[in-house]
Amino acid sequence: MDDTKEENLVALTNKTNRLVCKDNSFPLMASPVAKARAKNLTLVGQIMVDHVINKNKVAIITQKAWSPAKGMSVKVVGENLFLFSFNDAIDKCRIKGQAPWNIDGYHLILKRVEKNQLRG
Repeated sequence: MDDTKEENLVALTNKTNRLVCKDNSFPLMASPVAKARAKNLTLVGQIMVDHVINKNKVAIITQKAWSPAKGMSVKVVGENLFLFSFNDAIDKCRIKGQAPWNIDGYHLILKRVEKNQLRG
């Protein structure tokens, strides 16, 4: 790396290191598109069990059982609380309509995501 690029990199790093958020929080507002996507393409699921179920296990079991035509992702949002994001509303509706579901014999309660439910 030549000296000018390295000096620019050092200056940028120094500026970045001086950035602070004084009250340690700031609001993040979701776009209307993101809000609509959350409403139409996600479900929150709680597994009713007294020990933690591994996210990868949940993802494998639900992918196999649900076989979403256009795919889905699974995100941990709490202890045995998961966010299921679908790429197609038809998959979401079909899966919600075919409840009840279970993971390893434990009941999985599926609900739509309510406003401000997943703050973190």
